[in-house]
Order: sequence, then C-alpha cells, then structure tokens
Amino acid sequence: MLKKDPNYAWLFLFHHSGYVREAALKAIHTPPASPFFFAALAWRLNDWVEPVRLAAKHCAERVFPLANTKVTAVAALYLLDRRFIWGRWNDEADILDAAFSSKEVVRALVAELGTRPTGRLTTSLRYALRYPDMDEHLQTLAATARQPAVRAVAYQCLLAGSASWPKGYEWIWIDKVYGLKKRVLTFETRAIAVTQPVEDLIRQGVRDKSPKVRSMAAEALIKARSQMPDADIIVRKLAEDRSLAVRSRADYLLRHPVTHTT
Repeated sequence: MLKKDPNYAWLFLFHHSGYVREAALKAIHTPPASPFFFAALAWRLNDWVEPVRLAAKHCAERVFPLANTKVTAVAALYLLDRRFIWGRWNDEADILDAAFSSKEVVRALVAELGTRPTGRLTTSLRYALRYPDMDEHLQTLAATARQPAVRAVAYQCLLAGSASWPKGYEWIWIDKVYGLKKRVLTFETRAIAVTQPVEDLIRQGVRDKSPKVRSMAAEALIKARSQMPDADIIVRKLAEDRSLAVRSRADYLLRHPVTHTT
C-alpha cells in the first residue's frame, strides 16, 4: 500500500507495530499538510522504539524544511515545551529547533501569539524566547497582542532588557539528612536589544487594559522615576487605578518621593 500511495504513510505513523511506523517514516517525502501531521511526525522523534526514532529523525530532516511556515508555527504552539517533557529523545529535539528558529517561522509564530484570544500562549512565548529572532517582535507583542498575558511577558522582557526561558529540570536538595529533594525547572537568560526607551514603554504600559501590565509598568516606574519629568502625573493616575496591585505600587511611589540634590 505504501508503494502504491505514499500518502497513506502519514496514517501509519500511528500504527501499533514499530516496523510499520518505521516503514511509513521511510516512505514520507512530502511535507506535513497540517499542524496535526507535523506534530505526529514530531511525536515519532520521541518514539519508544529506537529504530523508529532514527527513521523519524531522517524523515523530519527531509520534510520539515519544506513545510508551510504557518503549519510549522501552529504546530510550534504545542511542541515548543515538548523538549523538556518527552524523555526518550536526545539530539532529535534539535531538529525542532532548526524548524522553529527560522526568521519566517518566527514571524508566523508571532502572528499566532498576537492574534489568538485563548490557549497556552505564554508558555509557548516563554519557550520561543530562546530564539534570538523573537527579540525584534517583542515591542509589537507588547503593544498589540490580543491576550493580556502575552503582552505582560513581552513587557517584562523589554523593561528588564533580558529574555529568560526554561532550559530543563534539575534536582535540588530539601533536606540531605532525610534524603529529600525535588525536581525544579531551571532557566537560561540573555540580554536583548531594546530600541524603545524604557520611559516610553512605561507610559505605554500604564495605559494598557490589563491590570497585570499596568502593575508591571508601575513597578518599572519605581526605578525609572528620576528619568521621567512627568512621573508625578503618572503616579497620581496610578493611585486612582481600579486594580489594588497597581494602587499599591502607586502608594509606594507617593510615600517615597524622589529627592533632588543640588
């Protein structure tokens, strides 16, 4: 059947026999037509049978570069955090990085992150921050992303001048006497180039509809206040905010005025 019509191979990726899955992967030479089949091939990179994983690796190297950028970007929303959840693969995960980190796919991924109203978008964004080409899109996400949490993550990066993303898990000791330890997620951080002045980001942030973003902007104002001539006006506005978190930061600013030395 695979020789007569190789398109059936995509369906046989789910076959219970490892021999059939391996044969299907060897028969595939066309790119996945949908995010579902892109993800299905990615699953085989973590297959429980080693020869199947090897066949999936060669298959992905053939067809992932040929995939439509939107198909790849939508699949990335689900697959970006698989690197640290799936446990059988090793360097097979690098194939997904190669697919997701291209400028074209990053641009398509940003479009998905910016326009979708629901979903685990902040998780996807956090993992995507490992790709340097994401940096140039953070200002757009901060200003226009539909989901408030996505705007908040983008603002956080811009205001801090750095991006951090999960890099894996490690064990830490809780109590060595009793042999107690727990597994925690660790992060990697790098500096990012921010072209928009922090003061402008703060002014933009305090006007955001999301209290989480406004609170973040108010927090940043504590450090940047002395560089902003209109800071007192902004503080008074924040003191009337409907969010308690925002008002608490404004209260701190009111109780700790800037002292000017001569």
